[in-house]
Amino acid sequence: MSSIDTPPTLDPVSFLIPTSNQRSASGSRTKLALPRAFASTSRSSNQGRNVFMNEAVVQVEQTYELSLSARAAGTEQTQSFQAEQLMVLEAQDGSMVVMRADKMQEEILRLYPQALQGDQTLDLKALQDREAQTRGLSTWIWSKLSILNLIPDSFTSAAEEQALDWLEDKLGKRFKDLAYAQASYVGARALMAAIESKLEGEPGLYRWTDKQIKLSDRVTADDKDLLAAAKNNEPILIFIHGTGSSTVGSFSDLRNEHQEISWEGLSKSFQKRVYGFEHRTLSVSPLENALQLAKILPAGCRFSLITHSRGGLVGDLICVDDFDLNLIKHYQRLPIENNGKPETDEQRKIRELIVAEEQQQLTELRALLLEKQFKIERYVRVASPAGGTTLMADNLDLFLSCLLSLVSFGASFIPVVGTVSASVLNALRRVVLEIAAKRIDPRFVPGLEAMLPDSPLAGFLATTSCSDSIQMVAITGTTETNESSFLKRIAIIFTDWVIFGRTDNDFVVDTQSMRAGLAKHHSCCELYLNDHQVSHISYFKHPKARYALDQWLNNQNPTKLD
Repeated sequence: MSSIDTPPTLDPVSFLIPTSNQRSASGSRTKLALPRAFASTSRSSNQGRNVFMNEAVVQVEQTYELSLSARAAGTEQTQSFQAEQLMVLEAQDGSMVVMRADKMQEEILRLYPQALQGDQTLDLKALQDREAQTRGLSTWIWSKLSILNLIPDSFTSAAEEQALDWLEDKLGKRFKDLAYAQASYVGARALMAAIESKLEGEPGLYRWTDKQIKLSDRVTADDKDLLAAAKNNEPILIFIHGTGSSTVGSFSDLRNEHQEISWEGLSKSFQKRVYGFEHRTLSVSPLENALQLAKILPAGCRFSLITHSRGGLVGDLICVDDFDLNLIKHYQRLPIENNGKPETDEQRKIRELIVAEEQQQLTELRALLLEKQFKIERYVRVASPAGGTTLMADNLDLFLSCLLSLVSFGASFIPVVGTVSASVLNALRRVVLEIAAKRIDPRFVPGLEAMLPDSPLAGFLATTSCSDSIQMVAITGTTETNESSFLKRIAIIFTDWVIFGRTDNDFVVDTQSMRAGLAKHHSCCELYLNDHQVSHISYFKHPKARYALDQWLNNQNPTKLD
């Protein structure tokens, strides 16, 4: 065994809950409902049930209807929860935040030390919007508290076995305490891979000729249409989606009917040569995603890119100009402490192996780009976390809660069984619960780590550039929310620096970060959106964004963006 200990048994955590009604699974005749953001929307076509979110895995143990009037009514309750249990606080519109009970305790003590009672109980009434009264609003936004148990299942066991195999192969021993998702990069990556392996459709390039993308739309590197387009110098259009999403999930608004600028108008320069790059966004880094896409596209391929969110990191890597090999040598990772302890020899070896793996991927990507000499014409990068996102660095649970709330209640697409996007949302829900339940460090999750401000990839992209022949536009945005926005108020309550008041952002990514990466060192145009229509998932509904896309894709010399 290595010198890292498995997590010790933790003491229960006690809260004073202002509740007007409590329900317990043990005393209820009917199954308690999941919080709205976690409610299933589709079934997996090949399993007959939702393999990500089902009652055998996610169990609601208790629910509490929350009300500030509970104290006056004498119905406040002191309740103790196991440290590993999940607490989901729902606002009145369904927006939510999920944290493990001990993490909730730590956050409340950090932000609201006055909430600690003499008996060491924490008063949940501390979680109020203190500035609400000056805006004529109630300080209390919460409607419900749910206590969830996440039960280990085949995903968990498969991930640990995969991690153990990797450790035995690379380190010569099956270090069980390093195979846990919360213990190492290897364990977390294996868990994300186990979950994403059950998504419909293999990663790759898919034709996007209808509203939905079917499993049969996948193309390979020897596809005759791709090869013919490259041979005849015909342009193709490629969409690259964001975190925990799909092509349809990220870009379906562009196909909505009754728009001033239609889908046919946007894609007219490409005829039917429109593709979506479906890729894993959690178990795999943007670097590995870019390498996969570069391998599929034929040499001399002429194309334009539209990316959203994390997809912009993949797009930047595809568009980088030839870079000095010294940049690869300087691509490094800093040691990560584990529960305040310095890294062990085994952790150091893992870190060095991961660095070597990523340096090899950079070397291979550079060679492929030089060999294939792609003709990249237009690059539209929307809301990319090219410089990292500070909300995730500050509080990963809050970041994922905001993202899931936006997607669950703001997405306009409906998952369809048998399509590539069918189970993506349920997989994201499971990932959010796993990360919260295991308190996984974002630096251990390849797809999330890339979006940290101090990630190796952010540092690499900050020092690279792309060819002047690529016409690039960055669409950036700041959410100008109504002051009563529940998502904004949740973020204010759970941050010790008022992120939505002091830092421009779209609820997920800092606006300034959207200007980083290749956009910073390239003659890049920018369309900046700043109104109540802007949120991280709504850019393609915005009339100005659609107009800019039309201009950038179809005009010979695009200059006017709004």
